[in-house]
Amino acid sequence: MKPDHRIAIVGAGWAGLAAAITLARHGRPVTLFEAAPDAGGRARSLEHK
Repeated sequence: MKPDHRIAIVGAGWAGLAAAITLARHGRPVTLFEAAPDAGGRARSLEHK
């Protein structure tokens, strides 16, 4: 991958966040898109009782 490639990640669930962090740590420019107002994906739906 050329260093000037821009990377878009769709979805800020666990996998999307992990991918974005890994790529950013390697110096890649990353744009993360999420439809919901908060990150977390399906993990947001968990409730502690």
